[in-house]
Amino acid sequence: MDRYLEALPHGLDSHPQCLIKGVIARMITDRLPRSRALEELPEPLRRLVEYPPLPTEWVPEVHASALILYSVQAVYGSVDAFVRRAYEDNVALLDSVAYKILFRFIGPRRLIERAPARWALFHRGTELSVIDGRASDSVLIQLRTPPKHVPAVMARTHASSYRAALESAGAKNVRVDFEFKDASTIEYRGRWE
Repeated sequence: MDRYLEALPHGLDSHPQCLIKGVIARMITDRLPRSRALEELPEPLRRLVEYPPLPTEWVPEVHASALILYSVQAVYGSVDAFVRRAYEDNVALLDSVAYKILFRFIGPRRLIERAPARWALFHRGTELSVIDGRASDSVLIQLRTPPKHVPAVMARTHASSYRAALESAGAKNVRVDFEFKDASTIEYRGRWE
């Protein structure tokens, strides 16, 4: 967490235009122990854990990313365990009454066409674009952010979210890989049957 924050221009105050929906932040905060261990967190992060946002509120994404990095060590013990749990949480979220209709019945092709709009439901200040979505069994997506905004664990978590969304839309045997093209650009390639 400290290395991530040190790489940003203003630590926790970096990229205030980048926000995520409270429902995503709660997936992180709800699993953190309310204990003395939280005292080591900076005040804004501690406050976010002690007073979780409403699902419809917007939360600074840098704060959520910092809490994810903290929780990988404090709760999950490994990045793999965290990413597995994030995938399971996304499957459950996309199967909820509030979001099922947006994903379940449209199929992978239409989901891809609407991916930037779906991204905007949960994120502000970052841009998701479909670079190549013509094939019936693959897609190339690009995520543009401020420099160094997305740590590697978040890039993996986004890949698991895209996998969950494609599966929710009916794709089978989904695989999503990613590559950092530069400090502000991540490309995701999804493939499925």
